[in-house]
Amino acid sequence: MKLQCFELGVIQTNSYVLLIDEKAILIDTGDFSIEEQLNFILKKEAKLEAVFFTHGHFDHITGIDAILKLDKNMPIYMGENEIDFLEKPEYNLGGMFQMIISKKTEELNIKKISDKDIIDNYGIIAYEMPGHTKGEMVFYIPELKSCVVGDLIFEHGHGRTDLPTSNHSQLKKSILRLFDLLPEETMIFSGHGASFRLKDWDKSQLF
Repeated sequence: MKLQCFELGVIQTNSYVLLIDEKAILIDTGDFSIEEQLNFILKKEAKLEAVFFTHGHFDHITGIDAILKLDKNMPIYMGENEIDFLEKPEYNLGGMFQMIISKKTEELNIKKISDKDIIDNYGIIAYEMPGHTKGEMVFYIPELKSCVVGDLIFEHGHGRTDLPTSNHSQLKKSILRLFDLLPEETMIFSGHGASFRLKDWDKSQLF
């Protein structure tokens, strides 16, 4: 099992490919094109089987058209409380960069995920961590002692809470819960910036 990061798009969003033998999943897309990720998957002689979104902001879902062009029935795993971001530009904020994103979710192969769901075929445990958005999910990979957290926390900060559906009090609770749930040695892979160990994150940033 291997986790590979790609920094892409207008605000340098991290997109991740998780390889599990001959299977691959894409976590967040980062840009309109997913060509770089697909080339990596091809070189590893794997096949893209599913896409996971940590949350629905435009810089994490911009590749959805490229995904659907590749396979209109591609399984899309997303928090059950976040799915409407795919339909609502006022939530996903694409208009800020002239990137209007609005999809009819009933036409997509969406796999709703809830807090503490275990996705066995990919070795992932999903936890709902609202605050930056109302239904953001983080994806813990026990075998790699790693967690992909979207925009919940960064190496030197945390996600914004001045956006539609965001809430600072919820974000604080979610971050503290992350520390309760995960081993302190867990490697954290954020939506922007470098990876780091959970134990190295400064909790004083919450106050």
